[in-house]
Amino acid sequence: MEKEVIQVALENLHKTVGIEAFWQNNGPLDGVLNFTLNGQVFTFVVEIKREPRTYQLQQIEEHYLQPARKLLP
Repeated sequence: MEKEVIQVALENLHKTVGIEAFWQNNGPLDGVLNFTLNGQVFTFVVEIKREPRTYQLQQIEEHYLQPARKLLP
């Protein structure tokens, strides 16, 4: 399930804004996402949640991504 969520998120990122991102299945949480934009490299620690709640989204720190299948209030 997690691989499907990250794959869809990466495809949508590329389709929507043209950014190609690279996923690594290791890291402190579920993995690490790297991409380059305007010559600057961005690295994000990723935790995949199926349906994160509002209180979880409020805890997100800078340079932390949380792909999800659904976002619920």
